[in-house]
Amino acid sequence: MSRSGRAKKKTVATTTDTLDTTPTADITLDNIDATAPIADTAPIAASAPTHTPAPAPTPTAKVPVKKLTRAGNIGVKDWSVTPLTIDVPGKYKHLVPRMVSDRCEFVLFNCNNAIANAIRRTISCELPVRALYCEYNDIETDDPHIIPEMIIKRLRMIPVDQSIPLDSVFSIHGEAAHIVIDVKTSELISGKNSVSKNSSKNSSGKNSSSKNSAQRGTFKYGNSHTLLSLQPERSVTIKNIRVGVETGVKDGFGMHAVAFNATSIALDVEQMNPYENTGESSHNSDPRVWKISFNTNGTIVPEDLIRKTCDNITERLNAINLEEITEHDSQYALSLYGESHTIANLIMRGTIDLYPDIPAITYHIDSVDRVANIKIKYSDDINVLLKTVIDDIIYKLAIIKKSV
Repeated sequence: MSRSGRAKKKTVATTTDTLDTTPTADITLDNIDATAPIADTAPIAASAPTHTPAPAPTPTAKVPVKKLTRAGNIGVKDWSVTPLTIDVPGKYKHLVPRMVSDRCEFVLFNCNNAIANAIRRTISCELPVRALYCEYNDIETDDPHIIPEMIIKRLRMIPVDQSIPLDSVFSIHGEAAHIVIDVKTSELISGKNSVSKNSSKNSSGKNSSSKNSAQRGTFKYGNSHTLLSLQPERSVTIKNIRVGVETGVKDGFGMHAVAFNATSIALDVEQMNPYENTGESSHNSDPRVWKISFNTNGTIVPEDLIRKTCDNITERLNAINLEEITEHDSQYALSLYGESHTIANLIMRGTIDLYPDIPAITYHIDSVDRVANIKIKYSDDINVLLKTVIDDIIYKLAIIKKSV
């Protein structure tokens, strides 16, 4: 996708449909052509086939259910992207990063707070992120000041373009003569057995990792970052630098994310101000218009980020195994391992929207083991209810994905 002419606004068409409450095969969404992921990502493993129904209990008294409508004109409008560029004099242009961050804002209308919050949470800390890594034995150096563990951590935390192929392999080499030099990521080259050469041996005696060195760098998947400083008369070689996929906080390496400062603000209700006693409490209000905003770190365009977000949430919803539902006296429990508020709140709020007369539904999070436990009181077929809710959420996410 071209990054030219980034600032733009558009209003998209919306879709309405009527939802059949009988069990069906997994939703395909061919009618809106928005299910195909935009790039290969790390698959989310499911312990059993998608939406496999559990044995249904014998129905007793049915809960009155409103006529169910799908998506209710959900859509995206007022989309805008503003590059966060830096205006500098021409002689300093080489210092400006090649990857430029973006500020993205758009309005999501006719949706509940769970969908808005799911998008915000996922783009902030729940997307698989591609990062560089190497092993301890891949680093060879005679400089005693270089600590391999620190180099491995630095590689992990360098932002790289998220279009970088997963099978890429890079290497780098540096040699210092009589001065200290900086070995930069711009000198990374493709190839398992080839090494780039960063050397301080030049006629002027200047550091070879300065302006001229950065311009002839071959690494096209990121900005130039200092990987290490090499002492005089020393060398370093790092081979087999590969691309891995991490999600969220990785112990010992920090946070893996491609966006930050993400917010979701309700526009159709007055925000509560407890100091002036104005506005409406979130316990009583039901906002349906949300302004979503976030900044990228320049490694992915905002449109692709939202599409990946919708794909990610959809994969996680499809991974739910309904065979794991337990039942006692029309009270059901479903544990979602590896999930937290994002998916659990989507299911709870989606159930309330489609089944407003349901006796009870709630959830709690086991933060230690990262398990979302959903509890539902319902006298009819629980499989029909959950399949209906999950399919409706997936349908809405597909509309959002197609709208950006």
